[in-house]
Amino acid sequence: MRRLKAAYATVLDKVVHHSGWTMLASLAITVLALVLAFFCGTDFMPKLDKGAFLIQTVLPPQASLAEVDRINHKVEDVLREFPV
Repeated sequence: MRRLKAAYATVLDKVVHHSGWTMLASLAITVLALVLAFFCGTDFMPKLDKGAFLIQTVLPPQASLAEVDRINHKVEDVLREFPV
């Protein structure tokens, strides 16, 4: 614990004496995190064509593949009835 406190005190002392650099580094890390946040998760959703919808039906885990397919087709048929 003494070593940890000594290391912490050393780092804290440097950070306090170089507050300008500390704020600049914090700002750079924050900006980088915000830029990366805009791209996080975009790999999981395909790019949509203009005017297209992405519909995801959620069914219980015990639903059979045939049942899921039937319900998805039913949803698509209902959506086709709406005018474009």
